[in-house]
Amino acid sequence: MTNMNQINSLTELESFAYECAEKAGKIIIDSLEDELIINYKNSSSTEKNSSDNPVSDIDQKIENLIHDLVTSRFPDHGILGEETAEQVNQDAEYMWIIDPIDGTTNFINQYPLFCVSIGILFNNRPVIGVIWCSTSHLLETGIYHAYLGSGLYFNKKPLIQFENPNLKRRLSAAPGGTISSIQNVENRNTGSAAIELAFVAAGIFQTAQFYSLRIWDLAAGILLVKESGRKVLIKEGKDFKNFTEFTMPSSAKNNTKTSLRDWKEHILIGNKKSLEQLILKKQNKSKLSNFFNLIKKNLY
Repeated sequence: MTNMNQINSLTELESFAYECAEKAGKIIIDSLEDELIINYKNSSSTEKNSSDNPVSDIDQKIENLIHDLVTSRFPDHGILGEETAEQVNQDAEYMWIIDPIDGTTNFINQYPLFCVSIGILFNNRPVIGVIWCSTSHLLETGIYHAYLGSGLYFNKKPLIQFENPNLKRRLSAAPGGTISSIQNVENRNTGSAAIELAFVAAGIFQTAQFYSLRIWDLAAGILLVKESGRKVLIKEGKDFKNFTEFTMPSSAKNNTKTSLRDWKEHILIGNKKSLEQLILKKQNKSKLSNFFNLIKKNLY
């Protein structure tokens, strides 16, 4: 439950995050006819000229902008951004999680599916979600946004959704656009996890699946999905349970101190009926795989 003081605080934060997203979106729009500076980071390839994991000067410009705006307005808040290795105020109660452009490969190729994702956590629990999208359910740029308990908004108006009874075949998002295991649903791969979260919240996609993505990919969108009335599930052991908050990882690379930057989990989102079908198919597939593995073991 959120009390009135919390609501006042959250509305102020959401409004400010919305302003940040608007300014970031303007930077993107203004850059579309410019020659971008592109670098490649954390390459997993041994090739000298690898094209893995691109980052543009616009990614960095947006993250720097939001960083400066937040530290000026809320100096006691923490900031975790994709493009900045150092986390600001790591132990702060309020933590801003920023992905300046999710879908950078799309953006630098002028493929119009990318977004700016700004999430705010309170003690590791998502309380604000703001995502500027290059396109939307209205086929225009816009901002999906919410604070904890507000319901889902688009461009400062409540997003009222309805089911079209004439629509017999729906869409979901899955890595690689793999064949859907849900009846009458086709899978799509957008190249942007955050935009897929926004699209599930908006009712464009029925479900989406995320494997070991980073916190900046998901923090804002998880809140949007929950505020739309849909479910967010996290895998714990062999089961999927309701997601409530981001938990600190038990280990980090090179035995360094763990932080939310190291968070990676398996997340499913969507409406209840579609998720039940998806999980059932996954469980049956796992059982079948275990059965064949047992046969192979006995044969050899």
